[in-house]
Amino acid sequence: MSGLIEIKTNRLFLRQWRLNDFQFFSKINASKVVMKYFTNTLTQAQGNQLAITIQQRILENGWGLWAAEIPNVCEFIGFVGLNRLTYPLPFSPCVEIGWRLDEKYWGKD
Repeated sequence: MSGLIEIKTNRLFLRQWRLNDFQFFSKINASKVVMKYFTNTLTQAQGNQLAITIQQRILENGWGLWAAEIPNVCEFIGFVGLNRLTYPLPFSPCVEIGWRLDEKYWGKD
């Protein structure tokens, strides 16, 4: 799909994923604090596969779980965006709002 959506505000830039995001994403996925409400943390290989899947969905839809950065502060703090759920739920079809951020950026104004 052409015309991929990116969103820039004064505080955040939601953009396409870059290869160098993967190493930072791996650290976020390994955090027991960040992953508290998930069944487990992710290995680097699992995190890389998730990032690739996220990239593919953005290419298919033009939107998705964008890489999030704070302009002029940090190039990658996690992801924020929309995700079409693919498994059957009583309220399907649906789109969820999703995020996973490095804990040092939680609670910032």
